[in-house]
Amino acid sequence: MKTQDLISYIEDGRLNDKLLDIYLDESLIAYQTERYIKAIKSYEDTFKSTAGYNDDVCIINAPGRTEIGGNHTDHQHGHVLTASINLDTIAVVAKKSRHDKYQIRRLQQHDKLQP
Repeated sequence: MKTQDLISYIEDGRLNDKLLDIYLDESLIAYQTERYIKAIKSYEDTFKSTAGYNDDVCIINAPGRTEIGGNHTDHQHGHVLTASINLDTIAVVAKKSRHDKYQIRRLQQHDKLQP
């Protein structure tokens, strides 16, 4: 979806059901809406002036997890007790020409959740 169309889609609340499925807490929807829009705008600001800029993007979400016990024993056939946490990583991505190199930029760090 084009970046401006995606921002409008999110601002109009049409992503709210999916955000609720992911974050499970209705009180976090406004925060997550702002966070996703900020990520899209950061993508535009970072890449708009680059050659081959593509504003047809998608957002990828990777949920967080933590190891409660057995850190680094899973690859040694040990037992690990893991738990999911309510933190995640989101990425705004677009296709580039198959001959171009990938560009990855860390745009948001230490984005603290304010309940």
